[in-house]
Amino acid sequence: MLKDLYVEMTLYQERMHRKSKKKFRDYLHTKAQELNLPYQIVPESWFSKNVFIGSIDTAEYILSAHYDTPPRMPPFLVKNVITYNIIIMAMIVVLIGLSIIFSIHPFLTSLIIFLFVGYNFGFPAISNKYNLNDNTSGVLTLLYLMQRIKTPKVAFVFFDNEEKGLFGSLGFARYLRKKKLNYQLRKYINFDCVGRGNVFSLDHFNRPQLALRIKSVFDRLQITGYECQVRKARARELSDHFAFIKNSHVGIFALKNHNNKLVINDIHSHRDRQIDLNNIFILSKVIETFINQEGGNNGTAPQKTQ
Repeated sequence: MLKDLYVEMTLYQERMHRKSKKKFRDYLHTKAQELNLPYQIVPESWFSKNVFIGSIDTAEYILSAHYDTPPRMPPFLVKNVITYNIIIMAMIVVLIGLSIIFSIHPFLTSLIIFLFVGYNFGFPAISNKYNLNDNTSGVLTLLYLMQRIKTPKVAFVFFDNEEKGLFGSLGFARYLRKKKLNYQLRKYINFDCVGRGNVFSLDHFNRPQLALRIKSVFDRLQITGYECQVRKARARELSDHFAFIKNSHVGIFALKNHNNKLVINDIHSHRDRQIDLNNIFILSKVIETFINQEGGNNGTAPQKTQ
């Protein structure tokens, strides 16, 4: 089942441009129909088109992942996500400093910064065709869980334009508040870059309760070869769970231990060509068991990838 989904996703590797996004949304529509699940774009927006699958009225748990893909960047710049973000900020500061020192016209400086930042966020940019970890891995997790979890209390949302600045998830959060759809009572679980690394990081913004409950399930399943930790999220590692900062939320990542540092390597570049499907299987089993447990059922220990 999971391997079949992986093969299907090879047809939708680039999801940055409007046409490729539309093609992928059509695929999601087909998958929703196969599972007899409601499908809608929430909210209806020209700029960002989030795909919501399930019942928006009954969902207690909203599982999410962004489906858009980033622009291509040089591998040496994006070897480490945190380092990359620091470099970007430093380059902007340097540009401003040089403009002051050499009396460069402010308009020219602003234009250079605009083009630089715009490319970084994928506006006028070259698409990257290799996105297995960021974030085909999160999309595969949702697709697999859609087939595993059969309850109206769980819904799935594929966010658009995370790479451009969390526009999709922030728009979705505003929609829930505006429509008064029990925004504050739901639990939000987001998957981003979960395809490489054997340390699952459960990130939160000063609301650790949901992350701790999920970790307790991971610990109880006694999964060998993997670790799980709860971390306080940092602003320089933002993902779509930030949109639900005032609610019960968790952002899940898979990290690699490199020189005693936990990192996400090789995303946003042509090197993002590897994915461990067992990561998806293990993580999905943990989440499925957690949701069953919350409903009064017990999970079972995960086996090898099917």
